[in-house]
Amino acid sequence: GAAGSGRAGALTAPADGQARGEGTMANHLAAPGYGGSLVARAYDWLKSEIMADRLAAGQTIDDQAIAADLGLSRTPVREAIQMLRVEGFVEVIPRKGTRVAQITLDDLREVYQAITALEIESVVLAASRKLNAAELAPVRQAVADMVAARPLSDPAEWIKCDERFHRGLLTLSGNRRIEQIGLGLRDYAQRAHIVASRLRPIPPASEKAHGELIELIAKGKVEEARRRHSEQRRSGEVALIGAMERAGIRAL
Repeated sequence: GAAGSGRAGALTAPADGQARGEGTMANHLAAPGYGGSLVARAYDWLKSEIMADRLAAGQTIDDQAIAADLGLSRTPVREAIQMLRVEGFVEVIPRKGTRVAQITLDDLREVYQAITALEIESVVLAASRKLNAAELAPVRQAVADMVAARPLSDPAEWIKCDERFHRGLLTLSGNRRIEQIGLGLRDYAQRAHIVASRLRPIPPASEKAHGELIELIAKGKVEEARRRHSEQRRSGEVALIGAMERAGIRAL
């Protein structure tokens, strides 16, 4: 894992797309139906690699090598890296260049608490909105997919489904600013969920708790929904941070 490893090396798109079990960045940019500017495409690829912990904390990002591998000028790659720097995904080290930024446990704790505050408010707003079955369908499907993914040996699919549920709560708030800020924070914390999945088993009662929360939202039980989700988020924070502390991880 990337946690505390301090691995370094020039980041380039591998010549063989099978090297990481993923397509190369060039394939990503050429994928049918992939729209957006070259800056947006480079940004999306770099960010997804960092979020998935395939680009390790401390790894050097060589914009010239990336540009050469992609057949691009350095300008769009540099612009993408600058966007990621502003969002905290990469950092510039004087006389050493740019590297993937570490997330300390203190950073993670603060981000997790901010996500909790936004999700709790989202649950309150959602329960107050008298949502119909169609509006609740995406989060219900996410929970069903969590149940289906649980028997799999690789927790990655379960994590994706759980992430869809939490992102869905932010959308159900009906507040675009809560959704935008919350989704950005969840992006930032995604690496921690990947690392945590290697340190502890999948939480045993998540699907049940998520399903019960959806029913409380559907019935408009605002205070009960607030209480239940607050309890689940607090216990999740303790479990996540605790797993990393027990493993001796101080940054990832």
